This record gives sequence, C-alpha cells and structure tokens, in this order.
Amino acid sequence: MLKRAPFFSSYSEYFGPLFNNLNMELGEYGYFRGDPRWNVLEPPNYYNRLYFIVDGYGLVKQGEKVTELLPGNIYLLPSQNPYHLICPKRLEKFYIHFNINLYHVQDIFLFAGNNILQLPWTNKMDPPFSKMEEISNIYDLLPYHNYIYNTIFDFLKFIPEQKLNQFFEYGLKYQEVFSYIHQNLRISLTVKEIALKTNQSEYTLTKKFKQDLGFSLNQHIQKKLLDYAISQLDSSKSITEIANSLDFCDTHYFSNWFKKKTGYTPSQYRIHTQKLHDLYFYRNQKPFRSPGLSYVKI
Repeated sequence: MLKRAPFFSSYSEYFGPLFNNLNMELGEYGYFRGDPRWNVLEPPNYYNRLYFIVDGYGLVKQGEKVTELLPGNIYLLPSQNPYHLICPKRLEKFYIHFNINLYHVQDIFLFAGNNILQLPWTNKMDPPFSKMEEISNIYDLLPYHNYIYNTIFDFLKFIPEQKLNQFFEYGLKYQEVFSYIHQNLRISLTVKEIALKTNQSEYTLTKKFKQDLGFSLNQHIQKKLLDYAISQLDSSKSITEIANSLDFCDTHYFSNWFKKKTGYTPSQYRIHTQKLHDLYFYRNQKPFRSPGLSYVKI
C-alpha cells in the first residue's frame, strides 16, 4: 500500500507522468449577488462547485440534509449530486465550476461522495473577487488563478489517503487506456477495440479494471460520453453537431440515450440549465460571469 509521505521519494519516476497528466477543467465562474429569486433545483452535473461566501446567507438542501452558506467560509459541492439552492434574503459570493482529474479518469472529488465540504476563508483575496471584471491583463489575473488553484488543493485533505493514493496508482496503471478513450470518445467505442489498441486481453482488461477501480470500463466510457455531451450543451453547438461529434447515427438516438441517462432530452436539459443560469444575473446589478471551459495542465 502506498503511503503519502514517501510517495514522490519512493516513486520519483512517476513524478513526471503525474505532473504532466494532472488536469484541471475550469468552467463557468462569476461574482453573484442574489435575492430570493435564487431558489432552484439543480440536477446532477459533471462539475464541482466552489463557493466563496462574501456576505448574506444561503442554504443548500440535499433531501433532508441542509447546509448553511455563511460568510467567511468556502464550500465545495461535489459533482454528480442534485442540489436545492436557496437564498432566503440576500447572498453575495464568488463561484467557480471545475473538475480535476488524472489521465481524464473520474474527478478526484467523487471520492467525497455527496458530502458538501467546508473550509474557513481565512486568507482573503486582495483585490477582492468583485474586481475581477476590471481585469485587463494577464498580470492582474495570475493572483486569482493561483489563489483558486491553491484553494482547490486545500480541499484534497478531505479525500481519504488510501483513496487518493489508489487514484494516482491506477491512473498510472491504466494511462494508455484512459488516453485512448479520451482521444477516441464516441458511442461506438468498445472494450474490444480498446484492448486491441492497447495490446491487452479483453477478458483480462475487463476483469482487472473493474477489480481495481470499482466500476466497469463500459461504465467509464458511458460516463465520459455523458460528461462531454453535458459540457457541449452549455456551448453554442447545435444538438445535431453534438450528436455527430460522438458518432451517434442520428439526433433521435442521441436524444433517447441522453434522456435515459438524465431524465431530460438534450433540448430540455439545455433550456432548464439556461433558466438556472438566468437566475444568477440581473441586468440592474451588473454581475459578471464567464461561461467558457478551459482545460489546463497543472
């Protein structure tokens, strides 16, 4: 069993592969000033949410469980969970959506389950997040960039050490498999093809993968397909373009597949999430946001 303390000293030959293949996907971010109109049910999504609570008061409900959003704290809401987000009176926060993974496997914070993570916000940004809309050059952006990355890594202490070590260990073990899936992601991709291209026995690969990671290779392919489809629905691409990019034979097949996975057709999901986004932004308050996605090597 790998131990955290000697990880890099005992496995120094892995430092390069780990460093070069640890990826951060940054999604939408913005400075949010909300009122009771922020009362929304968000379906499970593929990104984590990071909330820096500046002022006011908010709630996150997960069934019977309620988490208070209080000023002076930072909250991480892991992906793949539905959330009921509530603002009783007013709430002011900076938020960012992100994923962090090795070799494009699953997000590290999936190991946190459905638990909302919390840390005290002891080291405030200077200048504050509300000034990000005034940034005009890369030098002013870098302090925010480093601060957000360091905050995300601070939350890694919530992940059990054994799980985190296994995550890196199996990421390295199956790096060729994960890389092939990432480069050839499509609905027609099969375990047989992956085994052939990576010079492995299909039976052995299927058995060992499930044994090591706890989910099947087919499940992993389906999850990556869904994550990609959801991310593209937040872009300007048409549903036909998204379906074609994943090698679906037609949009009807893609819509049926997507609805089985999420309960929404692609069109319904796009409309629903856009309505949720619109609740964040009121013309008279001029908050800012960035809806784009960027893939960053750490």
